[in-house]
Amino acid sequence: MVHATPYKITAYANLAVRKIHLSLPFKP
Repeated sequence: MVHATPYKITAYANLAVRKIHLSLPFKP
């Protein structure tokens, strides 16, 4: 696994959260 910088980890986490929000049956 390639060494991940804090920025990449944060970006990946934000992307995952965004996907979860998009998969929700309701929208804000």
